[in-house]
Amino acid sequence: MPAHPPSADDFDRAFDARPDARGALVTSPTPYGACADLRAVAEVCHRRSLPLAEMITPYPPGIPAVLPGERLTEPVLRYLRTGLEAGMHLPDPWDPALDTVRVVGASAA
Repeated sequence: MPAHPPSADDFDRAFDARPDARGALVTSPTPYGACADLRAVAEVCHRRSLPLAEMITPYPPGIPAVLPGERLTEPVLRYLRTGLEAGMHLPDPWDPALDTVRVVGASAA
């Protein structure tokens, strides 16, 4: 497992190599504590019209509180917001203040 997260260029190359890819999932921070440039990765995905789902991993402790595909419940949101007020760091959401949270909507088949 690499200690550093993939870059936006890595995602561009991966999507070029796999034109059937339908999205991307980024785990940030890595188990080694390195954080991805999620805005740059999101720009790559958006430019290619691919969905990007985010997870929210408070640090400390560094364990995801919400994973892509899960519902963000009021108790979890309250935990994250009170943690932010106490100095907890949220390295991976698009909006680290949690004023907004990106969600994935269902698409019509």
